[in-house]
Formats: sequence, C-alpha cells, structure tokens
Amino acid sequence: MKANTIDVEEALELKADKADVEEALDLKANKTEVEEALNLKANASDVYTKKEANSTIAAAIADIDHLKREIVDVLPDIEDANPNAIYMTPSGL
Repeated sequence: MKANTIDVEEALELKADKADVEEALDLKANKTEVEEALNLKANASDVYTKKEANSTIAAAIADIDHLKREIVDVLPDIEDANPNAIYMTPSGL
C-alpha cells in the first residue's frame, strides 16, 4: 500500500511538535531537585507528635514561677505556703 499525500499530511499533524516536547521536558521534575526538597522536609525522628508537644508545653508552663493552682486536702500554714499558689480543697471539706 502506497501512502498518499493526504495520509502523510494527517500523520504529520498528529506528530508532536519538537518545541512542545522540549518545553514539557523542561517542566518535568529533576530527580536531584526532588531528592533535595524531600531531604529538607522534617524527618519523623526530628519532630514531636501533637501529644508530645502538648505535654512538653504543659510541663514547661508548670515549671514557670508564676501563680499555680494546687488542690490539697488540708490548707498549709502560712509559713509553709507557696507564695505562687492558689490552694483549693475538694468540695465538701
């Protein structure tokens, strides 16, 4: 079967344009760039879970020398009381 001019022209129209292919290849992700970007992301061993973060923050706040709430069964004597504490007793006492 011999190709005619119309068939050849139709086939050439379906062929990818070289400039379009080169542009698409330029937009394609570079393996080295992708690996570098992934290495910049946080490593699982270098981050806190939400629970760990909340516990760490709560502990740090609790250690600050500021007004704290303490629940006690018996109120301490004034000389033994923490000046940065509000003492609370369970209801009914």
